[in-house]
Amino acid sequence: VAGHEEIAAGNGREMTALLLDLLDSETWRRQLAECGRATILERHTCAHRAQRLEEICHALA
Repeated sequence: VAGHEEIAAGNGREMTALLLDLLDSETWRRQLAECGRATILERHTCAHRAQRLEEICHALA
């Protein structure tokens, strides 16, 4: 689905069709990349990992 950072298919045939659509759509590829990057910056930075590690350490203490 255009505008989301992931694509999902129910089977191999659907995935093939989605990937072919993705190859044909520069706009969709750009949107997918931008959404993916935004997700990384919002949830998966070094600061997020450090915070999670600290939470785990406190829980184990």
